[in-house]
Amino acid sequence: MFFALASHSCSSSTTDIDRLPGIEADSDKINTDFTIFEDPVGGSANTHKNNELLAITVKNLVDSQIVFSPGYIKLFAKSKDGWVEIEDRMRQPEFEERLPTTKEFPPGMIVTVIPWIPGMSDPTPVRIFFEGQNVGTGEKVGAYLDFTLLP
Repeated sequence: MFFALASHSCSSSTTDIDRLPGIEADSDKINTDFTIFEDPVGGSANTHKNNELLAITVKNLVDSQIVFSPGYIKLFAKSKDGWVEIEDRMRQPEFEERLPTTKEFPPGMIVTVIPWIPGMSDPTPVRIFFEGQNVGTGEKVGAYLDFTLLP
């Protein structure tokens, strides 16, 4: 599930982040310690289609490792009522993962997900959200990537 590559980021909106169910990281700690993005090379095979593999790169932006507990990847779809969690059909690790510093491992790592919305018929905004902990500060930190999921 994890490999390696490069860099790009999303800006965060406090109100959008505050409305994500089950997210503990403060909105001012989003996309600051690490970032997730579709690498131009590694993500070139991504179709953005429902129930198809999506490869994304995770890159550390600080001088401390980031530790991820089981269940650290959450997928959300935007509905008229806000963000709702959706299924990830990729089996996620049931153990702690660590994102090394860029000095320790410059490429970062690639993670795969399979977003799934049953009965989907229209393109839908989706947010992939990672939540972890900065080993150096002990703070909860997060990062997200928005894209449009196609039927």
